Amino acid sequence: MFVRSDIVGKLYVIGVGSSDPELITIKAIKVLKKVNLVFVPSADGKNSLAYDIAKEYINCDVKFLNFEMNETNQNADINSKIITKELQDKDCGLLVLGDPTLYSTFFKISSELARLNIEFEIIPGVPSFCAAASKLKIPLAQGYESLKIVPYNSKKFQDSSFEDDNIVFLKTVRNVEQLESKIFDRYNFYFISKLGFEDECISFNKIPHECVNYFSMVIAKRR
Repeated sequence: MFVRSDIVGKLYVIGVGSSDPELITIKAIKVLKKVNLVFVPSADGKNSLAYDIAKEYINCDVKFLNFEMNETNQNADINSKIITKELQDKDCGLLVLGDPTLYSTFFKISSELARLNIEFEIIPGVPSFCAAASKLKIPLAQGYESLKIVPYNSKKFQDSSFEDDNIVFLKTVRNVEQLESKIFDRYNFYFISKLGFEDECISFNKIPHECVNYFSMVIAKRR
């Protein structure tokens, strides 16, 4: 990869896990302590769960970036230019919930950063469903079992049938009644919402509708 001569900094894309600051990796903490600026993606430009998780490890300035939390790449060009400008004279971090390689905000801008020949490194984080399975003390899969990860807010998955041994449904915010009816006869399932928060909600073979939100998930295991 060609690295631009006018950019002396490097971008570190840092996975911070899903809720518990103690689950941040040692490598992520080391990077957070050495960068000169940390970018924080945010839907409203001022609030961020990723920042709340990582803030005790940050020793530098923080800049919030306005990211649309949907399937569009709106603001990608603007955010890429903001990041590029700061990288001209400093190393920077970009916080990402969970792991950066799984449904993360970073890949809304990665192609634009690549076009601008920006050097970046990805620091893995603990995905929410791995933390949830650990909390529940259950395996996500064993032996030769299959495991499917599905963003259930997507229409194409809401209309699908499921045959896998184990399924993780993320972002279960729409049509939860339909999901519950689809899997109830063939799967035992765990509903988890706001893992690690004071209002954490966990239920077995039932989806409490009052607990459903963007941070809800369902782990289903074939009977």
